[in-house]
Amino acid sequence: DMKQIHPRRPLTDATQAEKEEGLMKYNPYVVLSPLSALTRNFTVGWESGSGLDSMIASPVKLESSAMVFSYSSKSDGLTGWHIAAVMPSQGFDQLAPDFNYALLVLILLGLAVAVHVMRRIYKDKRLKTMWA
Repeated sequence: DMKQIHPRRPLTDATQAEKEEGLMKYNPYVVLSPLSALTRNFTVGWESGSGLDSMIASPVKLESSAMVFSYSSKSDGLTGWHIAAVMPSQGFDQLAPDFNYALLVLILLGLAVAVHVMRRIYKDKRLKTMWA
């Protein structure tokens, strides 16, 4: 969260104006959100130090998103794997499920009609000024 490293963080409790700006009290430690970790509570690999064999990241058609696949294998043939969808921007570029498409189409049609009417008015006015 960028609020944690904002250079204008107050050293005391934030005032109401600072809270409205989104500033929070200074903390010398950056607290990481567990929801921003790729694996959360999952460990890929069973033994300490077994580590990952591979991690593959692939973009998806949705902007600012990716799929991350990681796996680990042991000598006895057992494997551990984890796949996660990663959206660093928290899906800012996605429309809400209740987005009003009808209103958007209505506004665009209204603008098109307004442009057409204004063009007609301009042409008529220009013709009248040329004849005057």
